[in-house]
Amino acid sequence: FNRHYADRLKIRELLSRQSENQMSRTDLMNYSNFDKEQLDKALTSEIESGKIEVIKIPTGGRPSIQYKLTT
Repeated sequence: FNRHYADRLKIRELLSRQSENQMSRTDLMNYSNFDKEQLDKALTSEIESGKIEVIKIPTGGRPSIQYKLTT
């Protein structure tokens, strides 16, 4: 069993538990207990495979980024 794949599954599970299937990067990092590198690898793989989409929300300054589980 691939450790990297297990990380990807954990990210998907965390997102699926949310009411709108989306979370911020900070929340994902806090709930998953992954370090930055581990979270980056999992998110990049999931985005490239089309399982997760990135949503940028304009805030007047730096945009808020949410990660959403695609259905």
